[in-house]
Amino acid sequence: MTRGVSLSTEEVDLGEVALTNQGPGVYAGEVVLPTGGDWKVQVSLRTTEFDNPVRSVVLEVPPG
Repeated sequence: MTRGVSLSTEEVDLGEVALTNQGPGVYAGEVVLPTGGDWKVQVSLRTTEFDNPVRSVVLEVPPG
């Protein structure tokens, strides 16, 4: 099963972040966001050869 998270803004694309399994249904990855703004976070989970649901959320990061 493949799991992935990618992060981007209009100006910056960090690409896919490596995840590690922390327990049943829990995954973690480390990332440093180089700038504030609205970050689009896409999460995908390949459950079968043909099923790979993807969901997106916007993470608002204050400028710092």
